[in-house]
Formats: sequence, structure tokens, C-alpha cells
Amino acid sequence: PEKKVQTKREWYDQKGRLKATFFYEKHKLINGIWVPSSMSVRNAEDKFAARTIYGEPNVNLGLNESIFAVE
Repeated sequence: PEKKVQTKREWYDQKGRLKATFFYEKHKLINGIWVPSSMSVRNAEDKFAARTIYGEPNVNLGLNESIFAVE
């Protein structure tokens, strides 16, 4: 395939019951990385719960690895 992107994620509780489904949509190629430009969430009853729209995300900015260190 030309690209591989995550389009869906399911969230389950500890008893294996579906809690929500996340849909990643409208992927854009940014600095060599496919990034979703929006994400929507539906609850276990398949009712719309939320939508997030990402403005202009940045990737591969050359951040210093030390800022991710656990102390």
C-alpha cells in the first residue's frame, strides 16, 4: 500500500466491554509522517461523543531527547 495509517481505535474496560471507539480521519502528509487532521469519538451505544480537529501539527522538530527523560 502507498501509506499505512491508523483509522480506528477501540477502548475496552477491564471486563472486556466496549467503552468507546475513536475514528482518525482526513490524514495529511506532514514532514514525511501521515497525521490525522481530525478525530471523532462514539460511545459504546454508538452515539457521537466528541470531535477534535487538529490545526497545523508539527512533527520531527528535532527536540532534545532529554526532555523525555523520566527522573
